[in-house]
Amino acid sequence: MESTETEKYQDPDHWGNHYALPRLQELEARVLADAASGISSHDVAAHLSTLKLYQIYPDHEKCHIKGVILAKALMALPSEVFTCCRFLLCSLLAQTQEPREEQPELIQKLLELGEQLEKGRFLQFWRLRLREGAEQTPLGQLLETVVDFDKGIRQFMVSVIELAFQKISMSSLSSLLNTSEIPRGWKLLKREGQDEIVLVHPNEQELMRTKMATAEQLFPLERLIPIFARLGRETQRSRTRRRRPIPQRRGIDQR
Repeated sequence: MESTETEKYQDPDHWGNHYALPRLQELEARVLADAASGISSHDVAAHLSTLKLYQIYPDHEKCHIKGVILAKALMALPSEVFTCCRFLLCSLLAQTQEPREEQPELIQKLLELGEQLEKGRFLQFWRLRLREGAEQTPLGQLLETVVDFDKGIRQFMVSVIELAFQKISMSSLSSLLNTSEIPRGWKLLKREGQDEIVLVHPNEQELMRTKMATAEQLFPLERLIPIFARLGRETQRSRTRRRRPIPQRRGIDQR
């Protein structure tokens, strides 16, 4: 009697020991340990193996574990981990390759967060993220268990901003990162009566040029030129008044 397609996929000999069902509990424990260990801990191989086992044994999948795996993958952007996870969400017997279809609401919202990040829609991302956290939805509760989630997301956002901007206003930066802190290595320039400017990894030449441009905005060049000209004349007059005649040296015959 021929085995069904599902039985074929679940046969241990078909995949080898690497995707044996007894490993699932160990892999799930590793996923939860990564979630509690912060941004520095991310066993990508274990996470992808867990999703693969969920494909093979869909009756054993846990939505919470899948959510943690996706959240950690978002923290790893711009790496390809999130894309790999997204494709592994599809069932092996699925008729469609769209992972968002027929997924729990928790997974759908995580995929939506990933889409906002990949498209650079940072304001929309924070709007959804904060709303879910304030309402204590399943997504909001899950993200609270993933240590340093917001920190990892901000690191990705900073890398995108570095590629797109040389300088940016402080108000815009605060909105994009959802924080008033300035990334390390960036420089804040305060301007009187205007919004503060943040220089993205400035070098000495760019810093000097920006300071000169800021000074020119505060004091227009056409107003500075007469001031410098007058200072020059006053300096010349002062030198003339202080100049004393040099006494002539008497010759030998005049002594």
